Amino acid sequence: VSYFIFLGLYSVEIVVKITGYGFHKWRLSRWNLYDLAITALALITLIPRFMGHQLWTLRLEKFLLITISFRLAQRIDSLQVLFQALVIALGSILNITAVFMVVLIVYAIMLRELFGMTRLGPSTTGIANFESFGNTVLMLIRMTTGENWDNVMHDMMVEPPNCTPSRTSYLDGDCGSRPWAYIMFLSFYIVCTYIVLNMFIAVIISNFSFAYQQDSLTTLITREDLRNFKTTWAKFDPR
Repeated sequence: VSYFIFLGLYSVEIVVKITGYGFHKWRLSRWNLYDLAITALALITLIPRFMGHQLWTLRLEKFLLITISFRLAQRIDSLQVLFQALVIALGSILNITAVFMVVLIVYAIMLRELFGMTRLGPSTTGIANFESFGNTVLMLIRMTTGENWDNVMHDMMVEPPNCTPSRTSYLDGDCGSRPWAYIMFLSFYIVCTYIVLNMFIAVIISNFSFAYQQDSLTTLITREDLRNFKTTWAKFDPR
């Protein structure tokens, strides 16, 4: 019930804004377009709700309610600067993400070939392993966060008599390789943690500094000044 009431009030607010400002002036604000998009999606979720699809509809409704909280950035100047920094940094973040995906795929292919047949250890399971490309990618993403990556590396160092070696080729047995484990795991951790992750941080910090400086240098009248002016002017001209 609260969701329907909230959605109704939100829809009425949009209609009032369009009526008061006029459509041409209303659509010039990106936040107004953002409100319209969220409200339209929320209205669309009502269709599957009445058709009996409750579970995923409720999850989508909760997500939409969370996205509405982003409107706080329209009211708080500090959040507005953060959003500007995020928008400015978005292109660079996508480029770094593409580089990270290339590194991830290359290492996933190599680790799959080297340790795809290695016997599972204490830190590897039926899902957390290198037996398939998908599982390998998930393992690498987990290792990027620093979670238990060293224990996984030691699992890939298993040697006889704890495994069954092959007389023809290392790749045909279920034993690991100590040298390859050190090379692959340490290099991946260094590249992702000390290079790629720091690139993300550097891009965000530099763009935040740029957005903050632009906001400080170019904005002689702040949004707080405008609010105070509107409040004071309303006392003399209520209309």
